[in-house]
Amino acid sequence: MGVYCAFLIQQYAAKEKTLKEKEKITSAIKYELEFFRVVMPGRASYSNTQASKWREIYNEGRYIDFSGWRFIEPQYNYQVIQHAFSIQDTDIISFELNKSLHQVYQQAKRVEHIERIMTQLGFRYQSIPGDANSDAIDYQIIWNRNYDDFRRLYRAMMERSEDLSFLAQEAASSLDIVNAELKPSSKKQIEEDLIIEYVDDLVTNEEQAVVAVGQAFPDFTEEEIRIMYRKATGTYEEEVPAESAKE
Repeated sequence: MGVYCAFLIQQYAAKEKTLKEKEKITSAIKYELEFFRVVMPGRASYSNTQASKWREIYNEGRYIDFSGWRFIEPQYNYQVIQHAFSIQDTDIISFELNKSLHQVYQQAKRVEHIERIMTQLGFRYQSIPGDANSDAIDYQIIWNRNYDDFRRLYRAMMERSEDLSFLAQEAASSLDIVNAELKPSSKKQIEEDLIIEYVDDLVTNEEQAVVAVGQAFPDFTEEEIRIMYRKATGTYEEEVPAESAKE
């Protein structure tokens, strides 16, 4: 009986350890996925708008100075997602989640790849002196090279827009699995931490925050969103109970 009780205690301890490890890793994965889900659509929209402007310029037979376009790596945080691939215990990372995270990881690598190409194109830009003779062979060679690279750049930006949108979609699919495995309280706490950390970078005022956060995280009330925004901007003042105020 003593041996059997010891076995049960050991089995219970191992199960508790697995559950704690699962909660820790799944929570960290949610942080990374939520960033992709919430932030990437905005970046995709910006990239699409920028690509359209560049395409119009190109179609007019012109190009602009694009030497400043570069992406400094690492741009994206997916270390925990990558670490999850090495976890063999399906009680921690299920096969379904593992497969879904692979899709996110591959899409993030695609975005990094296209941004690397754009950075290389930016470095290849060659400026032409203002007093250079436009009929000279050297002038025409440089001009045509820049013009061709400008075409490659706007097409790469269009591809980046698509890849960022796909990344957000893949992250949302993975989050469906992650959220189902998290405790409701843990899920909401993570989302609150994320909102407080990033909301001030995504919107310019409290009313925008109410709309944007409400769409991205519908589980929060308007009042909760306002409090989180004020905490993020350092304008939150906690109400003091009347009795405490008198003291």
